Amino acid sequence: MKSQTIDGLLTLAAQSAPGATAVVDGERTLTYAELDEQSGRLAGVLRERGVQPGDRVGLWLEKSLEAVVGVYATLKAGATYVPLDDQAPVARVGYIVRDAGIHCLISSPGHGGHWAQLGGSLRTVVVAGDAEALSQQAASQVARSVAEAAAARGRCALALAGGNTPRRCYELLAAPPLRDAIPWDALHLFWGDERCVPPDHPDSNYRMAREALIDRVPIPAGNVHRVPTEEGPPVAVAAYYERELRSFFGLEVEDVPRFDLILLGMGPDGHTASLFPGSPALDETRRLVVPNSIAYMPHERVTFTFPVLDAARFVAFLVAGRDKADKLPLALAGDPTVPAGRVRPTDGELRWYVDRAAAGQ
Repeated sequence: MKSQTIDGLLTLAAQSAPGATAVVDGERTLTYAELDEQSGRLAGVLRERGVQPGDRVGLWLEKSLEAVVGVYATLKAGATYVPLDDQAPVARVGYIVRDAGIHCLISSPGHGGHWAQLGGSLRTVVVAGDAEALSQQAASQVARSVAEAAAARGRCALALAGGNTPRRCYELLAAPPLRDAIPWDALHLFWGDERCVPPDHPDSNYRMAREALIDRVPIPAGNVHRVPTEEGPPVAVAAYYERELRSFFGLEVEDVPRFDLILLGMGPDGHTASLFPGSPALDETRRLVVPNSIAYMPHERVTFTFPVLDAARFVAFLVAGRDKADKLPLALAGDPTVPAGRVRPTDGELRWYVDRAAAGQ
């Protein structure tokens, strides 16, 4: 019976003694009602992220109120929690994550810089309070990824997202302190998709990034690899940009580029980049860049294909706004009818930065 389970007993305690203290962590406390409410809300987030009964959820948290909430949330979701030592070496944690088959991880923000070091394919979801907090967290990760890639490989290949949500992230990157932490001469910018409009058109993804970021930082002009929309019809533009990728990464015919970081958004219909529901580009497996369009969106587009997205070392989605709340749970569950849900890095990290509105909270 539900009342005999640990999480069921918590619910009974919240009903009979809601104001009584349940957990103490130094000067911080949670009542039974607060613990029940917070763990119930997090359990809902886990289920929305595709966690199923019997799944293993990693808890990479210091001993804290948050760790207790994570334990009860995992149990309420019907999953099994796997505690990960907060003080253990990252390599040891990574081994446990892979060996235990953990694909959902609850961790503290302090571990954010180590997620990519866990190895294998990992998906994490960061729920921010609002769009501003989302942008700050995403911008910090971009700066960290650029610095790490430059230190490890001498350069960083970053594919930018278009649309409205990433603009604030780019503005933060162009301002101190992040502006001063990025090795701009080692950063190479690309675009995951572009509208086939002139580069100074108001709807141009390049123009948005230029105004918010590029014109405000000391990045060499040769490091900015925009989509050459003036090269002709969309099929010619796509072919040109694919040649650009192949040249930059030194690819053979069957090779796929490995970006250090790809930023993506998600539309209310679940599209990402310019991969729209029901469009032919969804099934492309050989070409790296293809033309694509759909009747309800203005302008023809060119877009990266799934093989490019899935080959990245790190893919970060930035999703904000209540109009995304219907599609977000489906995307996080990997629903193939939602293009964003089909992004699955084969040997990299997938991280979703979402605000509470998009999460339906």
